[in-house]
Amino acid sequence: MIDPIRPIVQKWLTENGFAPEKQRHTASHIYHRFIEEYDFKGGGSTIRQLASEIKNKSALRLCDNPATVR
Repeated sequence: MIDPIRPIVQKWLTENGFAPEKQRHTASHIYHRFIEEYDFKGGGSTIRQLASEIKNKSALRLCDNPATVR
């Protein structure tokens, strides 16, 4: 169930980086947006887990390149 929605969540979270802090998507916002726009039938915990996984991977990618840390 996660694989079809993964690219959409990744896109929304990527767009978050360019939005003002108070306008960024939380996992709850993403969940409600899926219900409204895609008639999502999954649970909120599915979205929370996926969003957390994507955020953690992107944070790790930033730390992987020591040249960008300086």
